[in-house]
Amino acid sequence: MVSIDPNLSTQIVDALNGSNVPSGGDNDIDVQISLQIALDYEPGTDIIPEQSTRILMFSFFDQNNNPYLPNSGKYKITDKITGTIITDWTEFTPEFSVYTTLLTSEENSLVNPALNLEVHVITLTVYYGENNCEEENLEVSVTIQNLVGIT
Repeated sequence: MVSIDPNLSTQIVDALNGSNVPSGGDNDIDVQISLQIALDYEPGTDIIPEQSTRILMFSFFDQNNNPYLPNSGKYKITDKITGTIITDWTEFTPEFSVYTTLLTSEENSLVNPALNLEVHVITLTVYYGENNCEEENLEVSVTIQNLVGIT
């Protein structure tokens, strides 16, 4: 599994307990996004075996690295080479400064089964501030491994 910084774990626990977590209406906040994907992998790789599920965790922090609760967010998953949208914009409203969702086996399927490896891009946008006047964006790439016995 991907390791999580112990300080981050403490902040996540505090956030889940509702301890001093500012919310999305604050105008003087600069929000940072941390995105983690729970991966079982061999050391030195970040490859997801084709059609395997993974937990996707978004963590939100202010400019002082304190947990932060944005107003709302959305994410999508796109195949990097073809531009094929695997999952269109999916909106969410986090209840805590950490939001988790499942990357499904369908989302971790190959668009082009002729490739050995395929890169999918997860794009995330969160809205914060009064009337959602601020936004922060992030993209992360994940590599899907073509398994001979699957496709």
